[in-house]
Amino acid sequence: MHAHIKANFPVEKMNEISGNSFTLKKGNAIIDLSYIGPVNANNLDNRSVDGYIEIQNAALNYIPRNLQFDKCSAKLI
Repeated sequence: MHAHIKANFPVEKMNEISGNSFTLKKGNAIIDLSYIGPVNANNLDNRSVDGYIEIQNAALNYIPRNLQFDKCSAKLI
């Protein structure tokens, strides 16, 4: 399978997958990923994910220490 996924959404939507370390507020997330590989999880053939996840102007709360950060941006490649 070949898939190209592009999305632009509020960063709050990422809180569902961020675990218990931090929460995101405000800001925007941009995803641009390409996947090549099998559809079946049991298939161990070669697979590849390429692209980035970008967070722009987000507010972040680091939960373990209750630290607040503003205007955070990051690009995960």
